[in-house]
Amino acid sequence: MDGLLEKKNKGGKRLEQPQKKSARQAVEERVQAYGEQRAAARERREQRAARAEVQEPQRRPERRPAPQSTEQPPRPPQPRKRIALPLFIWAAFFYLELLLIVGNVTRLTLSLLLFSALFAGAATMVVFLLTTISDNPKINFTVLTVLLGVKLVYFGIQYFCKVFFKNYMSIKSIASGTKGVVTEFMDVTTMLILRRFWMVLLLLVPVAVLVFLWRSRRIRMKKANGAMRILAVAAALLLFLVARLGVAVNETSRTRYSANYEFDTATISFGLHTATRLDLQYLIFGNPAADSFDYNEPGSKTDNSDNTAPTDNTDNTENGEDPPDNPEPPVVYGYNELDVDFAALSKSESRSDIASIHSYVASQTPSHQNAYTGLFQGKNLIFLTAEAFSKEAISEELTPTLYRMYKQGIYFTDYYQPAWGGSTSTGEFSNMTGLVPVWGVDSMLESSDKAMPFTLGNQLRSLGYFSRAYHANTYTYYSRHLTHENLGYEKYIGYGNGLEDKITKQWPQSDLELMQVTLDDYIDHQPFSVYYMTVSGHAIYTWNGNMMSYKNRDAVKDLDVSEPIQAYLACNLELEYAMSYLIQRLEEAGIADDTVIVLGTDHYPYGLETEDSDSYRTALDELYGYNISTPWEQDHSALLIWSGCLEDMDPIEVDTPVFSLDIVPTLSNLMGLKYDSRLLAGRDVFSDATPLVFWPNYSWKTDKASYNTRTGECIPVPGCEAEVTDEYISAIKSMVSNRFSLSRKVVENDYYRVLLNSD
Repeated sequence: MDGLLEKKNKGGKRLEQPQKKSARQAVEERVQAYGEQRAAARERREQRAARAEVQEPQRRPERRPAPQSTEQPPRPPQPRKRIALPLFIWAAFFYLELLLIVGNVTRLTLSLLLFSALFAGAATMVVFLLTTISDNPKINFTVLTVLLGVKLVYFGIQYFCKVFFKNYMSIKSIASGTKGVVTEFMDVTTMLILRRFWMVLLLLVPVAVLVFLWRSRRIRMKKANGAMRILAVAAALLLFLVARLGVAVNETSRTRYSANYEFDTATISFGLHTATRLDLQYLIFGNPAADSFDYNEPGSKTDNSDNTAPTDNTDNTENGEDPPDNPEPPVVYGYNELDVDFAALSKSESRSDIASIHSYVASQTPSHQNAYTGLFQGKNLIFLTAEAFSKEAISEELTPTLYRMYKQGIYFTDYYQPAWGGSTSTGEFSNMTGLVPVWGVDSMLESSDKAMPFTLGNQLRSLGYFSRAYHANTYTYYSRHLTHENLGYEKYIGYGNGLEDKITKQWPQSDLELMQVTLDDYIDHQPFSVYYMTVSGHAIYTWNGNMMSYKNRDAVKDLDVSEPIQAYLACNLELEYAMSYLIQRLEEAGIADDTVIVLGTDHYPYGLETEDSDSYRTALDELYGYNISTPWEQDHSALLIWSGCLEDMDPIEVDTPVFSLDIVPTLSNLMGLKYDSRLLAGRDVFSDATPLVFWPNYSWKTDKASYNTRTGECIPVPGCEAEVTDEYISAIKSMVSNRFSLSRKVVENDYYRVLLNSD
């Protein structure tokens, strides 16, 4: 090869000999060697740095902050603040109770707030357990929404019941009256809701809040574990026991909770949640405390008062007259009682409820007959319950016929119709049966399949009287087609089963028309017993809401009163015209002296309690002429008992307290009917029985004192202070409680039927 010398090595191989390098080649080799050295050094440094980073994290130099942008970077997601489910449920429940106070239908008291909060807390834990059962949160959410929705509707119904009827309604009363309200008063109901639509919106707030919390994931609806369930049960028991302890330590609260339970009073004392629970509890299991009798009452045979029969032994010498030569012996009056040995019946009766009634009746002293016994014996009877009638609707100038009946009949100076649940039906029940309507609106229906022999209708029908009952409105309203024939009227006729072709279809219907189209049915069938439920005086008291007000508007247009009062007086003129027509026809037939007309009312005119006026109850206060603060101020009224024969007699005046339960026993005595005064809750006002008026909340009024359960205040009648002792107050309370128990037990156990079968 060129430039190389070939040599042989030890193996005999020839080797190439390097040629002599040029200067250029030598420089290039040195440059290449230097680059390789640099590369090797760099590699060694990187390896040392890598080993150091593994052993100790490399400290990074601080970086200069980047220039800030005008736009804020998105924040990282933050954990949501959640609301505990029990706290929300309790807040929703308590909120609903507060709405009734805000809506001006429940009076704010510290005790109401305390009981509402505690009982709502116990109920909260129960609802919490019900709404945390499922593993699926959506199911739990749906259950809570439905429960809360039902509660909102219920509170709304109760609110509008209180606004319109002035009473909270028991569950049975609501169920009984719902159909009638929808079919008969839908326009009134709609107007009422529209006027107070703000309340509807407030009622929807809890559901709206629940939906918001659920969608924003601020409330958890997962299934509760065992520990949470045990804690919820313990909390419910603790809160309930604390609340019950608060009830037990206060006598007023204790009696309202059990012995003197009444739905409206319980609601304003403990809240609607608790009142509803008690209502269901007593409806299903009964209320033993309210059903028992307390024998510490005036007139019982354990009482030491003198129960001997009264005599008529008037001494004429006090009037300056000489005694007659042969004075007649004084009249000894007997008792209004049946020939029944109640004590013996009690001992032989195996049923405890029936035996307790027998025993209670046996312990009572029947009232005596008197100088007025049989005054109306054999006469015809026309009995009217006048819708929302009031004593203030009577005037000599505007209603001369009603004024004549009021002043020239039996004159009652102190008469009351308690608002038994704020319903027409409860007023009818008290007027017609002489018993307390303890079931509210459902009271009449409760008696429809029970024996009611002591109603005036049944007593007179048993004597062969021709009997009819009439009502110008829908005949099925309040189930009158099921109740009134049972009360002793052979035929009940209303709009829909006989009057629809005779009465003008309007609201309300005309009482005058009703009298004109029905009087010929019975006037020639003597003796007759007739009942009317009027309707012309029904609310609403406006010119466009009441056709009878509009019809008679000109007759009241010059009265110096507000429009609601004018409208109220105007619609009651239709009752005046009906009575004028009735008496005129009786006089023309020559039977006015042989006919008794009784006119009571169903309730006070609560349709005048309106917020359309300047302040609450202004219209009713205007009618009465004073601000209402007690039950007797609200429910005072007029009872008219008139017959042509009374106008030829000396005036008969009753100045003791009288109320609707006294109508049946008083008329039974006046008509000489055979009845037992111990089997009715009222009294014959001409007898020696203790004068007593009482209200659904157990307030009462006698001839010696007035007791208001809401305030706990007892006010003696001037001159009776010494007689109104603690013992007297306790005895009257027992008397009131017994009247409620008697009324409830008689109807529940069909006691009159038992008594008739045992006679």
